[in-house]
Amino acid sequence: MGTWYCESRICGGTVPIGIRPSHKWEGELRVYMRLKTINSEVQARLAWMRELQSQTQEELDALLPSVLDRAFKGELWPPSRPSPKSIVRI
Repeated sequence: MGTWYCESRICGGTVPIGIRPSHKWEGELRVYMRLKTINSEVQARLAWMRELQSQTQEELDALLPSVLDRAFKGELWPPSRPSPKSIVRI
């Protein structure tokens, strides 16, 4: 294995630390690095899904007034079925 790197928020990036892991820890370090990669991928997908949900919510918010207007006018009911206005008699 090559040089290992240390990610630090203090230094603002990735810094080579020049330490080669001992053979007894190589397997654990590989697992850790793989899990870290998977975590990064999941975080990226989560950010994408949050952005998509935000866009979808904006579209739904824009449609709500129109849908409510049509609902109160009784225009959402399928034409082949009687509207709720004709079924309910007060």
